[in-house]
Amino acid sequence: MLRLYCYLTVLILGFSSILVSSSPVAKEHKVLRQKADAAEVIAHKTEQEQLEKARQAAKVTQAREQALLKSQGSGWEEAQRQKAQQDFNQRQSREEKYLQEAKKAANQERKLPKP
Repeated sequence: MLRLYCYLTVLILGFSSILVSSSPVAKEHKVLRQKADAAEVIAHKTEQEQLEKARQAAKVTQAREQALLKSQGSGWEEAQRQKAQQDFNQRQSREEKYLQEAKKAANQERKLPKP
């Protein structure tokens, strides 16, 4: 009976030491899990903030580009119109000059050499 009592005591002490020793490990695991969850939430929040900042920066950049193109575009378009008008006027004056020369040549008497 004494042996049985000793075995039971050893078993009970063994189980209690296992429970006591596993208890801090379980608590530590819970604490680490909570820290990991908190870090994951912070990382997700930071990522969302960075994405939002990037979106805002892209919008600002696009608006700035549009404003720049608009300010440059009107001057460029006007310069192109003026150049096209000048080219047109030059062609027209050349055509008129050639037409006048042709009329003069038609009005002149030509003398053909006699064979």
